[in-house]
Amino acid sequence: MSVLHEEHSDPVDGRMYVFPGVMLIALIIFLARFWYLQVARHEELKEKAAAMRATRLDHDAPRGLIVDRAGVLLAGVRQQMVITCIPRAAKSNPNLLVEVARILEVDPKDLEKRLTENTIRQTLKVTIHTGVTMRQAIQIAERLDLNGVFVETQPTRFYPETRVYAHTLGYVRAPDEKDVARIKEQGQVAASMVGKQGLERTHEVHLMGQVGQEEVVLDNLDKPVRTVSFEPAIPGQKLVLGLQDELQRFTWNLMADRTGCVVALEPKTGEVLAMVSKPSYDAKIFLGQLSSGTYEQLAEDPETPLINRAISTATAPGSTFKIVTTLAAMQKGIFHPHNTFVCSRGLQVGNRFIACTGSHGRVSYHRAMQQSCNAYFMALALQLGPTSLAQTATRLGFGERTGVDLIGESKGLNPTPEWIEKAKARNKQFGWYRGQTAYFGIGQGELAATPIQMANLLALVANRGVAYKPHFVHAREFSDGTVIPEKPEPGSQITGISAEQWEILFSSLGSVISEGTARSAQVPGLKWGGKTGSAERRGQNLTDSWFVGVAPLDDPKIVICVRLEGAGHGGAVAAPLAKEVVAKYLKLGAYAPNRTATSPNSLARVETASARTGSPAAR
Repeated sequence: MSVLHEEHSDPVDGRMYVFPGVMLIALIIFLARFWYLQVARHEELKEKAAAMRATRLDHDAPRGLIVDRAGVLLAGVRQQMVITCIPRAAKSNPNLLVEVARILEVDPKDLEKRLTENTIRQTLKVTIHTGVTMRQAIQIAERLDLNGVFVETQPTRFYPETRVYAHTLGYVRAPDEKDVARIKEQGQVAASMVGKQGLERTHEVHLMGQVGQEEVVLDNLDKPVRTVSFEPAIPGQKLVLGLQDELQRFTWNLMADRTGCVVALEPKTGEVLAMVSKPSYDAKIFLGQLSSGTYEQLAEDPETPLINRAISTATAPGSTFKIVTTLAAMQKGIFHPHNTFVCSRGLQVGNRFIACTGSHGRVSYHRAMQQSCNAYFMALALQLGPTSLAQTATRLGFGERTGVDLIGESKGLNPTPEWIEKAKARNKQFGWYRGQTAYFGIGQGELAATPIQMANLLALVANRGVAYKPHFVHAREFSDGTVIPEKPEPGSQITGISAEQWEILFSSLGSVISEGTARSAQVPGLKWGGKTGSAERRGQNLTDSWFVGVAPLDDPKIVICVRLEGAGHGGAVAAPLAKEVVAKYLKLGAYAPNRTATSPNSLARVETASARTGSPAAR
């Protein structure tokens, strides 16, 4: 047989069956696993799937820094250990917060209050305690039975100085329902910490930034297991204030334990240079666990440390109001600087004799202002009449808020004809008599003004007829370096005063310091002007000590108002204090044309100052 036709057979290779065998085994395992999940664990997995749900997590944006005009950090951000808790865990285990409180050495009621006051994260972690020590953190972290309680690090607000700026910066805390609604009206979502007072509150929309949002799937313990989508937070803006830290601290120390306030403004912009109110409080207590007892103690303190006296307390301004009486006479056309009046220790008004500060004899306007002659200005007020005087006071901002960017500002009281009619309607015994008009002209009686209103009046005088709305923020800086300067916004103004009349007023204010009741305010080499005031306090023998001033007279850079409660004569107490503040400000050179925060160099200084404090910049 030919080789070509020889029969043969191919040997069978066992490797040909390996792949089908593997596939068969895999299929069997898959079917077994499928049966196990679909049949054996059907009910269990059904319950777990039902317990899982998608929800939105809010991520706070880095809160914006607050710095002074030179870049000194006033409010920053730092990492801090905190204790968080899932509300549902605390609800299911009544002893949970009790045990945590024992470790933290706090009252369980304080933790419960913190847990319930945060209304925006009821199903997620809520911060219930800040400022945790390492020992406490380890104790809690090691306790396996504290299910639903966690130790975390969070960026929290801190203030290098918690007393000097308590009334101006305010503080942040967990939001309540009113805060949530208020911030929602501004088109934003409330963060876990929001501004409650001061600039922290009024500039919330700038400082808070925009909350980031993450959509996640949660398990039955409210723990995120999967992220569906993520939108990063937009950092808050940095606020560069017109305040000068060195001047603020200097003024604070200068006031010592006196009760009262100091307000200093830059007249050409309305920026607040310094604002100190005493007694004050320590804002640090609001950043931690605030017990109800602590707050009640502060709120009920007879010295009212929570009140910012610079904007919230309106009292009789005394003789400082004679500036208004002067401007009212100028407006009405009855001002004649060379006309004289004889002061015989006071003025007889009807059946009442109203005393003056002395027996000044025959005085013209210049000497009457210099010596603060009550008789002269009461006679001028009677010639004006209450309606004209009240109308001018209204134009100058009395009886209305200045609009400074803080909450709690008082309108004060300007006895306009409308107010008088309402007072008569409320009290049939009330009437307006000539004696009240006389008191009105010297800043007494029904009139009441706040220190910020009086400082604003001096700013208007410094600008010869226009004041800019008092405000703290000089500029806002975004995380990308963009800077938006705050434009001065015109406030109260007055017309009808000639250039010659303004010069007469300036000259009289200068003579008050050079030769008059405020000689104690003299600064070598500085020509500046001011007016003292000693206002009676109803039911008390002591008087409030007032002083308002503008410096320098030839080119005003600063205006100041000092009010010290129950301290005595303005020339003896308030004027010397104002002198020190003004001298310090001019010595610091903070009034130089090169303003901060509007140029790249100044912003670099801000960043450098922030870096020195160890605080992260808002990114």
